Amino acid sequence: LIALLAGATAHPLGAAPSIVPLQGYRIRSWLGSEGLRLGNVRQIAQDVDGYLWLASSAGLVRFDGVRFSTTGLVEGGDLPAVQSRTVFIARDGALWVGYASGQGAYQIRDGRVLATYLQDQITGVVSAIAEDSRGGIWLAHDEGLHVIRADSITPVRLPFSKPDHRVFDVHEDRSGVLWVSAATGLYRRTSGDSFELVSESTDSVFTFSMSEDPTGRMWVTDTAHGFRPVDGTADRNVVGRGMNVFFDREGNLWVATFGQGLWKLRYDAAPAQMTIARATVDAGLLSDELSGFFEDRDGNLWVGANVGLHRLTPNKAASVSDVGAVYGVAIDEHDTAWLGGTAGLIALTMPRGGAGAQRRVVSTQEIRALHRSVGGVIWAATDAGLHQIQEGRLVRAALRGPQLRHVRAMTSDRQARLWVSDDVEGLVIVAGGAAERAPIEESAATERPAHLVVDSRDRLWLTANDGSLRMVQNGIVTQFGPAEGLPHATIFTIYDSGDGQMWVGGDQGLSHFVNGRFETLSGRNLPIARVLQIASDSAGDLWLGLPLVGFLRINPEEINRALDDPTYRLRYAVYTSSDGIAGEPDAFAGTGAAADREGRLWFVTGRGITVFDPRTLTGDRGFDAAPPRIEGVTAGNRWYGARAGLTLPAGVTNLRIDYARVNLSSFDRVSFRYRLDGVDTEWVDGTGRRQASYGNLGPGTYRFRVQVTSTGSWDDPETVWAFAIAPMFYQTWWFGGVCLVAVALAVVAFWRLRVRQVKKEVAVVYNERVRLSREIHDTLLQSLAGVAMQLDAASSDPGASSRMQIAMVRMRRQLENYIQETRESIWKLRSGTMDERDIVSVLQSLGSRITSGHTKFTVHVTGRPKSCDSKVRTEVERIAQEALMNAVSHAHAKQITIDVGFSDRTLRLSISDDGQGFDPSMVHRSHGRHYGLIGMQERAAEVGGRCTIESTPGEGAHVVAEFPLSA
Repeated sequence: LIALLAGATAHPLGAAPSIVPLQGYRIRSWLGSEGLRLGNVRQIAQDVDGYLWLASSAGLVRFDGVRFSTTGLVEGGDLPAVQSRTVFIARDGALWVGYASGQGAYQIRDGRVLATYLQDQITGVVSAIAEDSRGGIWLAHDEGLHVIRADSITPVRLPFSKPDHRVFDVHEDRSGVLWVSAATGLYRRTSGDSFELVSESTDSVFTFSMSEDPTGRMWVTDTAHGFRPVDGTADRNVVGRGMNVFFDREGNLWVATFGQGLWKLRYDAAPAQMTIARATVDAGLLSDELSGFFEDRDGNLWVGANVGLHRLTPNKAASVSDVGAVYGVAIDEHDTAWLGGTAGLIALTMPRGGAGAQRRVVSTQEIRALHRSVGGVIWAATDAGLHQIQEGRLVRAALRGPQLRHVRAMTSDRQARLWVSDDVEGLVIVAGGAAERAPIEESAATERPAHLVVDSRDRLWLTANDGSLRMVQNGIVTQFGPAEGLPHATIFTIYDSGDGQMWVGGDQGLSHFVNGRFETLSGRNLPIARVLQIASDSAGDLWLGLPLVGFLRINPEEINRALDDPTYRLRYAVYTSSDGIAGEPDAFAGTGAAADREGRLWFVTGRGITVFDPRTLTGDRGFDAAPPRIEGVTAGNRWYGARAGLTLPAGVTNLRIDYARVNLSSFDRVSFRYRLDGVDTEWVDGTGRRQASYGNLGPGTYRFRVQVTSTGSWDDPETVWAFAIAPMFYQTWWFGGVCLVAVALAVVAFWRLRVRQVKKEVAVVYNERVRLSREIHDTLLQSLAGVAMQLDAASSDPGASSRMQIAMVRMRRQLENYIQETRESIWKLRSGTMDERDIVSVLQSLGSRITSGHTKFTVHVTGRPKSCDSKVRTEVERIAQEALMNAVSHAHAKQITIDVGFSDRTLRLSISDDGQGFDPSMVHRSHGRHYGLIGMQERAAEVGGRCTIESTPGEGAHVVAEFPLSA
């Protein structure tokens, strides 16, 4: 094509080009999505992850095949929301984008803006960005040209002949020559940064864009004639305003025009005719005003328009329709395809690429079956009998024997014998101009074989309507069914892929004949269980025709692995109606597949015939679907790229995770599901907006998982992204530790303060008690001692009567008792520390001291002695002291017994004496003269206990007190 175009443009034709519709491509268009209008898409690029990047009126836009995004492209904020004219991917993976409105150019990598250039330094548009072989980045803009080397930007002077300094495009060819198209003309670098003018623009002819063909020749747009080579002239017979030129990977020249749509150039040398295959709005374009070109890795051609974006996907299959219902296809030695069906017999020739297919109706008789024998003869069966195709004509075969007018299937063996299954005659052999029934038992069977195949080992295979399969070898018939690994109720096709490798397609999947039995690949491994057609290409790959799906291309090794390992996920390529096939594979075609000498595969499909050229589809051999990608996360109105180990700032509780599967080719619908470990208890359907939102998340480490499927089976591996949310300072472990230490210090400080306060209170109480004891000693005790001395003197007076002396002696003794009690009280008041002995020892000592040898005193203990609260201990001691003092001083007891009993929760104190006793009822009528007895009851009640006093005059007293013990 390049050489032919070169000749055509070097010597302009006298005839105007032929304009034909663009064929062989499926066109899809986008205006935008989700409230985003793309507007004018000027340039397109693809990054290493497969995303398309668009320079558009909406700014820089990212496209994953479904969703357009203008936000969440870089961290730290959004890019300028102004028109973008150019986008470029450098060799180091950096994304460069040029803006209008003085925003200059941005350098972006991994979601971060690395640098900006010419921002607020120019007022116009950055129209093109290119990289030279030395790594220099060239920026073309409305005010001239700059180059960036080692992060330093330098202006480049061009020999402008006019004040218009607009530069439109920059390109370095394979020889290292840098070309610059500007408003004033086309320039070429001579040395360093010096340029020369190659061709000057006129008022009506501008050069907006450049492209290099596979031979290294430069081509440019022409605003009058569409396009031209740099070293040649434009074809004056071509009229069009070229805006962009582009060569695809097959060397085809494409031209985007202003108002004349999209052109694809073809030149036919024999008639000396240039053909422009054109697509306009009538073919599905959004507009006839086009601009940017890009060919992605899958071979799709992307074309920008003034209102949106187009994708032109080359048909992977060529097809021919309007040929009626086809029952069989056969290819002769000239690669003419013969189609037999309801429309009769049709001869079809199709050049490579599928364009320009020629058809010829040979006969209108309905063809029931077609077969090409081993000798190359093509047989056709009609209601009139068997025919042969001779010299392009349908010729009735003159046969002796039964007339075969109800043929269902045909095949042939190595001896060139034709085997025929006829609904009336049964299984028949045609050889030597005669037809006779086959000499095997199958020929007499009432049920006629639906399919016949003779394999490469000359074995005859026959199928019946009940799904059974029979093999005839050397006259011996072997039957296969479920017991031999063949599970089908209906068999649709039998195929020999060479060297006796037999394959059977049925309603339960694909069966392979190995070592005398069948192994079956079921619908668990295939998109659908029913296999209608089987063929193989020159590379050895199997092609399967499946209803509702299309065609599968599978490497046999994949099938063997799946048969050996039921858990293995089968890899294959799928071709559907979106790839250009003419309907679904047909189950009613007796000979539904054939191969020509060029290796192309011809399949009978529901709307005609479909042709694949496996050599042009080498990249489709058993591919894995692209895994889902996690694009980033938005948290706190800020976007972050999904970097490994990302830690979001403290305080983040709500976030949104964006995910996608980059697929720029498939028309298939896909489904997503996701889950966040520790938050989601099961998978969540995420097919809609392709976003996952979460709220009320706490600090910690998280793992987000996402899966995608286009078949409904979730066998594809999931994509996992780990991230973390930093804690607030009060959520950190060290803050908790500080708080614990602070609480401990506070407790210690409070305890020390309380101890100090208690000591101070105790000191005040102790000082007051000392003062009281001193006052009692200096006043009451001294007075009592003085009275005692006077009574002693009076009792010694010789003049006193004996009765008086006796009374005074008695009074002196009583007074001595009172003095003793007063001294005991003073001792108690001045006691500054608590006796550290156990309660039993304290009671023993107390009783011994009070009785002073005048009264017999004993202590009995029951239970295991336990410690008690200091306050309880004090009250026990005071009650015991009061009871002992009363028994000694008032009851004049001769025997006092203290019983101390301990249980799990109580302490029981019992004090008994044999004194003179008293009437307890008199205590309440004494008007305050028996404070000691009332005080004992009050002391017991103050600590949660109780005290009872029992006495009878002349029979002693019994005091019982019970106190609670601490747990």
